[in-house]
Amino acid sequence: MLAEVAEPGRHFLAHKLGIPVSVVINSLYRQIIYRHGIPFSLTVPSEPRTLDAEADLYEIKNYRGLLFICRRARGVSSRDTNDKNS
Repeated sequence: MLAEVAEPGRHFLAHKLGIPVSVVINSLYRQIIYRHGIPFSLTVPSEPRTLDAEADLYEIKNYRGLLFICRRARGVSSRDTNDKNS
């Protein structure tokens, strides 16, 4: 695992979410078993999701971007989350 990815990821999990890496990995393995495959898409989109590629990059790098990825891995859409918060 690349240190440039692992260390910021560990730090974020521990300090922002309060979750140990082992819990996240265990959850991922359980989802792989449950779904019989990777629980999220590993494709690269052909086009940005918004008209502003910089906004896409910013979203990926910030907290909301990570939460989006985690929700997507769990199969929860952002629309479902927004409906619950309204």
